[in-house]
Amino acid sequence: MIALLLTACKKSRELPPGILPPAQMTEILAQIHLLESKVERLGLPSDSALQVYRYYEQELFCHQAGTIRSI
Repeated sequence: MIALLLTACKKSRELPPGILPPAQMTEILAQIHLLESKVERLGLPSDSALQVYRYYEQELFCHQAGTIRSI
């Protein structure tokens, strides 16, 4: 009975498919924050800033290899 309890409560270190590791998620969030800051400093009207942001967002998340490029 004790063996069952010990194995049932074991914490798994494996991430489910499609979940980013914490280090990679941290990198993504930092890059997004930097991108938002750069666009904000341009001082553009909101509609133009949104277009610039979307352009650089596509650059940030290049879908070819599932990697992130620094801006």
